[in-house]
Amino acid sequence: MTGIGCVAWLHGLLFLLVGSSHAQAKDDFSAAERVKLERGELVVRQRQERRGPLHLVGGTSFQLMDASPEVVWSTVMNTREYRHFIPFLHRARIVRETRTTRRIQVRHQKGPLVVGYTLDVSYNRFGRAAQFRVDTEAPSDLRAGWGFFSVRRYDDRRTIITYGIMADVGGGVISGILRPQVHEWMMRIPNELRRYLQSTSPQVSSQTANFNR
Repeated sequence: MTGIGCVAWLHGLLFLLVGSSHAQAKDDFSAAERVKLERGELVVRQRQERRGPLHLVGGTSFQLMDASPEVVWSTVMNTREYRHFIPFLHRARIVRETRTTRRIQVRHQKGPLVVGYTLDVSYNRFGRAAQFRVDTEAPSDLRAGWGFFSVRRYDDRRTIITYGIMADVGGGVISGILRPQVHEWMMRIPNELRRYLQSTSPQVSSQTANFNR
């Protein structure tokens, strides 16, 4: 598959993932998923796809949070906070930014294993939604990657974050015995974000209390 073909197919796959992101109203979740959400657990809909040379893993995950949409969005837009909720993140650095886009260099490290890549992100502050893709023209340990996240009010006191991603994590150790574990790490980011927000300063609790009034 050509590079252009891969990008076009990833656009289509993103469209399917975004479609599943509309499952944010209570009636759009299964009974089992609603139980998990109400317990504060992560709801994950995993996917695996093979397309030409790419072995893509990912899916969509949903997480309820006892915080306002403003607080959640502010956190996911602050790269200095990423190390608190993105697994094994060593560095995330904005290298270019406009009013609606960012280019972020990312580096993960777990022991001797290091993974680096560059993300191109486009976002809508008013809609509290963003799309991102791995720049495969820049040095990258990932073969491909594409995704989105959105922050929405769920009810009068809670916020839901929806996160979707599909990525080919490359060759070597990651593509072998570590692929299932990496797949799990990828999908649990919203749950790690919830944990982080629960553990942060009283400022978050104060803003959440104001939101709940």
